[in-house]
Amino acid sequence: FAYYKFSDAVTLNMGQFNTFVGYEVISPTINFNYSTSYLFSWGPFNHTGVRADFTFGNGFVGKLAVMNPTDIVEFNPVNTMTLGAQSGKTGDKGGIWLNFLYGDQDGTLDEDGPSFDDDGELITSTGSLFQADVTAGWNLTDKFYLGVNASIQSVAPGEAFTAPGVINDLDGDASSFSGIALYPKLTLSENFALGLRAEYFSIKNGHLGIIGLDDNGDGSVMEFTLSGNYKVGGFTFIPEFRIDTTSED
Repeated sequence: FAYYKFSDAVTLNMGQFNTFVGYEVISPTINFNYSTSYLFSWGPFNHTGVRADFTFGNGFVGKLAVMNPTDIVEFNPVNTMTLGAQSGKTGDKGGIWLNFLYGDQDGTLDEDGPSFDDDGELITSTGSLFQADVTAGWNLTDKFYLGVNASIQSVAPGEAFTAPGVINDLDGDASSFSGIALYPKLTLSENFALGLRAEYFSIKNGHLGIIGLDDNGDGSVMEFTLSGNYKVGGFTFIPEFRIDTTSED
């Protein structure tokens, strides 16, 4: 990873970096909750590419990026790129950030390439992924903080070999997930804070097979996580209670 500051307003980053999408982050010491949300678990983690960071003044910031497909960090075997962007506003009490990703994640099919996979099935390829995400957090009082994250990700049907050397576009609706999570936190003392994560996460058209889905490939889950943060010296203890309930078995 390398970066170069052209000015106080523009920084160019090149290499591998953690995603700028979402509320929770990869470093566990920064997250308040011990467990992670569905939005974090199924959003992007890392990127490799070129990203320009902008500081416009008065708390306005932005990012533009050209990257490998999400989480392909060592090399790019599919020969497609993903575009990323962010627009944000920060202030003394907190901030809000709008994040976007767009690009084909598994490449496109080649009529002159292999038509069958290792199991002897005709190869298919998904279409372009689009993700829009909003992340925000505010100190509403000296002791009460409220964070929020909402995100939607969709993937177009794509294309498939229908016979050796013959490629056709796939019909049907895009698959997707969407979700929202609230993060209220109450600081009770210098050493102890109590926080809740309340999250709703929905899957459409079989986008992810992580929970029970109905015959249409749809399903949802709600989770509530109550966490404490107790700091003693250099340690942070996080007692936590979590319950998940799904729409399908």
